[in-house]
Amino acid sequence: RTHIQPEIIRVAGDLGAFLRQRREEAVGGVIGPYEYLTTTRFMVRPNDPDARRLPDTASEIKLMWDYYGLARGPHRLRQVVDTNYWTSLTTVFLKDANFIDTARLMRELRDYERERLVPRGIRLGFAGDVAVSQSLIGGIVATQMHSLFWSLLGIFVVTAVLGGSLRWGAYCLLPSLLAVLVKFALMGWLGIPLGVATSMFAAMTLGIGVNCAIHLLESCSQARAGGAPTMAALSRSLALTGPPALINTVAVSLGFGVLTLSQVPANARLGLLLVVGLVNCFLASLAILPVLLHWWPLKAPRTTLPTWQQQPS
Repeated sequence: RTHIQPEIIRVAGDLGAFLRQRREEAVGGVIGPYEYLTTTRFMVRPNDPDARRLPDTASEIKLMWDYYGLARGPHRLRQVVDTNYWTSLTTVFLKDANFIDTARLMRELRDYERERLVPRGIRLGFAGDVAVSQSLIGGIVATQMHSLFWSLLGIFVVTAVLGGSLRWGAYCLLPSLLAVLVKFALMGWLGIPLGVATSMFAAMTLGIGVNCAIHLLESCSQARAGGAPTMAALSRSLALTGPPALINTVAVSLGFGVLTLSQVPANARLGLLLVVGLVNCFLASLAILPVLLHWWPLKAPRTTLPTWQQQPS
């Protein structure tokens, strides 16, 4: 029955005061045992100017808990304090909470617990949708980053095998990888947190944005296989693949751009990041690959004439 002891309730009040000072972590308000009891005492003595304060004795605190149960019902009372008055609930209201600020707030609470509560035999436990989300987001983001690594490896292996060289795979991967890195830098600059939705953009950008590089490299290889020199092959491949790649990028970007109109901020950020990533992939493919192919060209594929065109020796 510790939660009928005035000193314990005062500790809970001090915890609430500490939380209210965390405005930079989006704390908008705190309601705990101290607030419930002082407000109940004020409701019992509305004409007493000093009524909104904590009772000095355990018996009066127990009486205030009983009054609260009569006013709100036993079910609401048990949502605040358990039947043995051993555990209580302090509710923290967050405004526009995000993963980074909430994680910092939880670390500060753990530090506060270790310094001020543990010596008194008091421990904190986190609950509620925000605490659950914090646990889920960490695992989801880690999983998404693992999928990003395997996406990079898978794209490189497949394109290198089908293209016939490691350089082919590296050239296919480079524009998409650069676009992803640029978007990570943009997120850091704009303060966009890496959450459940925004962590998915990288793998999606890699899978969609690699198309432009594949078309450009294949067109250049076919031109060189036909006997064209490197510069002529590059000019021909850009002329053939540039307009279709532009149309494809615009069409897919408009499709994903619909997400930016979402009322859910995470979906809107995901749509924005995907559009930026696809445009970056298109620009990087047309700007970087011709330079690489000019200075470090791929080996020209060997062509064999069809059997009906071969001359007898």
